[in-house]
Amino acid sequence: MSRRKLQLLASVFLILMTVGCAAREFLAKGDQLLQEGRHVEAINQYEKALVASPGNAKATEGIRKARRLAVRIALRKAKKRLVKGHYARALSRALKARRMPLDLEDVDLVQQIDATIAAAAKAAEKRVREFVARKHFISAVELANGVVHASPGERSREVWAKDIREQAIKFYSDRGAALSTSNPGSAAIQFALAKRAAGAKLDASEISPL
Repeated sequence: MSRRKLQLLASVFLILMTVGCAAREFLAKGDQLLQEGRHVEAINQYEKALVASPGNAKATEGIRKARRLAVRIALRKAKKRLVKGHYARALSRALKARRMPLDLEDVDLVQQIDATIAAAAKAAEKRVREFVARKHFISAVELANGVVHASPGERSREVWAKDIREQAIKFYSDRGAALSTSNPGSAAIQFALAKRAAGAKLDASEISPL
């Protein structure tokens, strides 16, 4: 073999060694970050390993593990909020988990997410009904709005929240009208609550003098 070919082979070998070392370094960093629960940073390192070593099986599997961890963390947070009665936040977290990338074989995890979404939505709707039954319309409106904010684009929920707002506005407006002659101060508070139900922000200084 000629000297030129030997030099070429040596250069190729050196490049491969350098690439291999870089990939291993990225993989090691990714594994460490994954153990620490820092899934976003871990994915970044695994992706760098794939750039250095295209098709690297360890890097690909590392990305899958990191994605699963990210989803499990989001799902765990959603379940905690659900238990505490923070239904809109639980729904928001669960929907966020549902939008995260997962592999096709992660069926069980997807089912857990869907079950949490359904449970949060059902619990929120029940709580709103309870608020309405007790005439606590501001709480009902705020929770309904929270559900809509957590799941943008859900037309049926938007219509539902709008109906709750309209009920609240009518309730407080009617009470204000009924009190306007006998108790103007209480009537003013009811009208202020009607505005709040409609979405207006009221400062405490606007209500306290009433």
